[in-house]
Amino acid sequence: MNKLNSKRILTIPNIISFLRILTLIPICLFLWNDNLTVVAILIIISILSDFLDGIIARRFNKISELGKVVDPLADKLSFAAVLIILYLKNSVPLWIVIIVIVRDLAIFLSGTFLAGKYKFVTPSNFLGKVTLNVMSVMMIGYIFNVEILQRIFTPLTVIFIILSSFSYSKAFFEKIKNGKLQKRP
Repeated sequence: MNKLNSKRILTIPNIISFLRILTLIPICLFLWNDNLTVVAILIIISILSDFLDGIIARRFNKISELGKVVDPLADKLSFAAVLIILYLKNSVPLWIVIIVIVRDLAIFLSGTFLAGKYKFVTPSNFLGKVTLNVMSVMMIGYIFNVEILQRIFTPLTVIFIILSSFSYSKAFFEKIKNGKLQKRP
């Protein structure tokens, strides 16, 4: 990746990620008002835009440092907002909301620390992406009250949160141990 692209802010993938964050407002409003058809359509649009921004970024060399932060931030904000609304509507247990939000806060804060202290933005890994998909299916189960998805994917979400958290922590400490992180001047 050339340095010009890594510093750019207004790239198509970043704009798509910002728009994904903005779709949270109507998703939350329609979810609160039980308009699940519109929620389904908006979630599908959000998921497709998540794939699209990644494809565009990689294919057209539009990967940026900001994009490495905004894209996962959009995912984390989406999960937090929807889970909080589902909890307020008595659809999801508080403990799963806490586990997901604490995990996402830990990832975001550690990523911010790494970006600030070192010249490093934590990339997502395969296990993190699988965790995101498992959490997505769990949330769909709660949004649309599909009990079988809730029973299967709630424990799977917890398992994958633990595994991905361990994976990210291990990678971070290995980089520090091996001296592969350069401190910012």
